[in-house]
Amino acid sequence: MASPRHLIAAFVLGYIAILASCTERKPEATVAAFYGEVAQGDLESAMQHLALAGLPAGEALTAKGKVRIIASEMHDRIKLNGGLSGVEILDRQQHDREHASVRAELRFRNGQVRTQTHRLVRQDADWKIELRR
Repeated sequence: MASPRHLIAAFVLGYIAILASCTERKPEATVAAFYGEVAQGDLESAMQHLALAGLPAGEALTAKGKVRIIASEMHDRIKLNGGLSGVEILDRQQHDREHASVRAELRFRNGQVRTQTHRLVRQDADWKIELRR
């Protein structure tokens, strides 16, 4: 029989998957999906939520390598904190049709909380997290 903790984790990850599968994804769904995939160790899927399309080929390759390392470290940090228990969207600002920002609170199973703010851009009819230079 599954423990309540496992049921809650399954519910949270299921909710993230539902948000990620919406046809008209909102910026906050992109952020939630990104962290859910990083928590699961699915770094390739997590990378799909990043805005790499506008970068020159050489920069995109370098950025992917750096982001893969950062995402791997993030996954390890999530594991050290007992896993991700949830992602709460604290604020969303739509700057125009193509740009938004999202402030999210990451809640870990050990009780730790971390707040992250991301800028997003619409690329290929979807919201992507911008990489800061």
